[in-house]
Amino acid sequence: MAVLNQIELPNGTTYDLDAKTVNGHTVNKDVPSNADFTNTWRPVQDNLTSTSTSDSLSANQGKILNDTKLEKTTYEWNKEVSFGSSGYLKIGSFAMYDSNVTIEINSTANTTYHGTLVIATQNVTSSSIGSVHVVKVYDDPTGVIAKSLRIVWTNGSRNYDIYFVPSNWSKNLIHIQALGLYGYSDICTAQAGTPPTTTTGLEPINVLASKSAVTSGTDVSLVTTGEKATWNAKANANSVYTKTEADTLFDTKQDTLSASGNIQLQNNVISRKEVWLNSMAEYEAIANPDPNTDYHVPAEYPFPTLPLSIVNGALCITYDDGR
Repeated sequence: MAVLNQIELPNGTTYDLDAKTVNGHTVNKDVPSNADFTNTWRPVQDNLTSTSTSDSLSANQGKILNDTKLEKTTYEWNKEVSFGSSGYLKIGSFAMYDSNVTIEINSTANTTYHGTLVIATQNVTSSSIGSVHVVKVYDDPTGVIAKSLRIVWTNGSRNYDIYFVPSNWSKNLIHIQALGLYGYSDICTAQAGTPPTTTTGLEPINVLASKSAVTSGTDVSLVTTGEKATWNAKANANSVYTKTEADTLFDTKQDTLSASGNIQLQNNVISRKEVWLNSMAEYEAIANPDPNTDYHVPAEYPFPTLPLSIVNGALCITYDDGR
């Protein structure tokens, strides 16, 4: 009977079955004689309710997870970029629809480059710029950021390409938050050549009025310190007071109210002087009636032929006793 002592694999390699080594490895040495070959098969769960920490998830459930996943539409970037006056920055290309993009620019080298651009759109398509609700720049009192931005929409795409074109070298921290995007590309990439022109309708509006647009008047002057502006009254101002003058006027104000003529103060209420009488006899008993006082007698006074009048909402009898 023939003894099988050699085997040939499909790749042409042959092994001697009675050899002490196989492919350079010594039998019972590289693999210990007491090695434990454990069955590594694990149960498969074809559901999303199991809490097992050792079972495998089926490929079917993996497909379900992929088919039902939510598309990511919210993004955030933090970039540090530097560029010179010969180049400019493409902040990014953002595929918009009902979208919101907020871009905060803070320069660590030039304090004038500071501001936040906010863009909010609706119904942007490849053939329509959409409804542009907001294209505004905040915290930019000198208007430098607003004037350095270019926003371009190209017919045939729903992308809003946003560029930052400063006039001087700048090292900037760029913080971008985007909501409702259909996609993006070219986040904070350096550009060369001629900067593009902003698409009509996408010109950034500076929320804070430029200080250069504010002028001094006849009675007031404008003093600017950094990004702050203060109105001061001129020395010869008409009807305009400095803080010191206003403080002086308030210091001399009347602390206690007083009244004269037919005006009186009662219980912190200013009113006309009025006396309410119970009868005509009370009025006749007054030796010297005050001409600045309204005297009121009951409407049921037994002389109906006397003329009646309404004074401050009260029914009164006009009475002249000749005194």
